[in-house]
Amino acid sequence: MYRGGVDLVYVTATVVDRDGRFVAGLNADDFVVSDDGRDQKIVGVNASRVPVSLGLALDVSGSMSPPRMETARAAIRRLVNDLLAADDELFLAVFERRMSLLQEWTSDRELFGRALDRAKVGGTTALYDAVQGLLPVVESGSHDKKALLVVSDGDDRASQTREEQLQQIKVEVRKRGVVVRARSGYVRH
Repeated sequence: MYRGGVDLVYVTATVVDRDGRFVAGLNADDFVVSDDGRDQKIVGVNASRVPVSLGLALDVSGSMSPPRMETARAAIRRLVNDLLAADDELFLAVFERRMSLLQEWTSDRELFGRALDRAKVGGTTALYDAVQGLLPVVESGSHDKKALLVVSDGDDRASQTREEQLQQIKVEVRKRGVVVRARSGYVRH
């Protein structure tokens, strides 16, 4: 006796434009899914929000002057308290020459806020090392959608990891479904 079946595979996608802004309003005709070079039928597209495991990496190098740091903290607080859902989980890491995890995965916004208040400025920027070191932490998040947001005011000055190495890591990260975004210039008022 033969029993047939249909395997339904869910694919989570985050679509951004060239400037890194999220694109909304897409439907099945906007996507192509292939498996081993063969196009697969898309049964449907659901644009409902899914919980996210979001890692935040904050630059605390010496160039983050008190006004810059307060602006960065305010932007992070707005994201965490006003834009994320209660079921989203977060961690907070700070970096300069070294990276330190100030708050492990939590959904407790008050706990996260206290960790953000503990961030102290000093040192030089090792952005690439921080990203490389944090990727395994991001991958350990409990939700299917995972992202790392880097908040910095400038360029890498001290990493042992070179940009070319990060490009190779980036390919592997995309395969695992982690979104990495770096945002700088949070010094505007």
